[in-house]
Amino acid sequence: MPLFNVKTIQAALASNTHLPTADERDAAARWAALARVDFHGQTESQIEPEFNALLMQRVLGYRPVSPDMPGTIKAKQPIGAGIVDLALGDFGPGRAAILAPVELKGPKTALDAIMPGRAKTPVQQAWEYANDAIGARWVLVSNMRVLRLYAVGHGRADYEEFDLRRLDDPAELLRLQLLLHADRLLGPATADLLARSATADRDITDALYATYRALRDDLFQFVRDSRPRSVPNSASPWFRSCSTG
Repeated sequence: MPLFNVKTIQAALASNTHLPTADERDAAARWAALARVDFHGQTESQIEPEFNALLMQRVLGYRPVSPDMPGTIKAKQPIGAGIVDLALGDFGPGRAAILAPVELKGPKTALDAIMPGRAKTPVQQAWEYANDAIGARWVLVSNMRVLRLYAVGHGRADYEEFDLRRLDDPAELLRLQLLLHADRLLGPATADLLARSATADRDITDALYATYRALRDDLFQFVRDSRPRSVPNSASPWFRSCSTG
């Protein structure tokens, strides 16, 4: 299921004043074109540097560490007993505060399929890194063609998926930047949208349940009025169990 409530995202997009720059649009279109031809048969390790530079840095605004400035993205970051392909967070001399591990696979790898010789899926591998990264709030996994965003504490069944082959579509690019741009994912904006989505989902559930109860009560009353002798007394255990279900 989608991680974010659809109407919450639509409202956020409608009120969003950010528009992609010409360079961001150019980088996004370039990535979409490459993804549609499966990167001309390149392997995961050959594509990874361009994923970092083109998509994560140029399109989404993450900044690599430099000698005189901290960064928000780091390649081949050790986490636990492994090394994740990319890590997002706050990085500098002697510190690595990881908010989101990013696990990358090649274009032919299915994200939910068990990897040969690994006994786990790419999604499971990405979550293992998140579990070992103290303070991680998000999990990202991609096969270069699609990119998924999971939220720590919200389980693995719900995620937001982006079709990277369609990044030359302004709507898909805007949604990607709304949720994954460095300023938003590493700040409070994306987390706030997730909280608002959860509230909206609860409101929908509560409204549906209220409607169900009203319809059920109307049905009971109709049957009682039509055939009073065939309807159980309201004090009976059967009636009480139906009324509280």
